[in-house]
Amino acid sequence: KQNQEAFYSYTSPLPEDKVGLQGMWNIGPEAITSASDDAVLSLNFLANHVYLVMQAPEISEVTVLLDGNPVAQKYFTADMRDGKLRVHDARMYNILDLNHDYGRHTLTMKFPKNVTAYAFTFGANAH
Repeated sequence: KQNQEAFYSYTSPLPEDKVGLQGMWNIGPEAITSASDDAVLSLNFLANHVYLVMQAPEISEVTVLLDGNPVAQKYFTADMRDGKLRVHDARMYNILDLNHDYGRHTLTMKFPKNVTAYAFTFGANAH
């Protein structure tokens, strides 16, 4: 049986260490895929580094916000350009590098259609 597309929403603020979805998503057993151009994934996290395994059938720009604002340039990663991630190849993308500003934050990612996200991983230490 194929996965079904469904509309998701959540009430802010997100509880600690929880993920919230907004918009149309297709939820599978090991991944989620955006089913519309305004799909949003939010995460309440405590870490210095945030990574997410993603892929897309074509180069797709995912907009990243930190605590509701554009990500400060000092937190950009090698995978980020102008506050956006260019997702295509299936791999682990480096979403945020908060340097030594370790703390609890809310990450918001705005997805175009057909971007698949697999699993978040985190790092607490600066490298």
